Amino acid sequence: MKDGVKRFHEQDTEVKKQFYTRDSSKPVVYDSNFDLYSAPSANWRDTLSELLSDANRPKYRETTVRDFIAAFQGKGLGGTSALANFKI
Repeated sequence: MKDGVKRFHEQDTEVKKQFYTRDSSKPVVYDSNFDLYSAPSANWRDTLSELLSDANRPKYRETTVRDFIAAFQGKGLGGTSALANFKI
């Protein structure tokens, strides 16, 4: 994830401009501080966020806590999410 964000921010400004918007209904939003027009200065943190629409929510099969804990403990701390085991 961090590598992808780093690659995005290292791109040319013209490429990043394609994603700059204040329209939160878009799937990918790249913007600055929320109070840009009222703050004394811009707060450029190069915020990049991806939003899931209500029409395209992630789907997971129903599971019990016991199944989730067993999968989580089986993975250990390998750096991957145990939730991936339950995704449809």
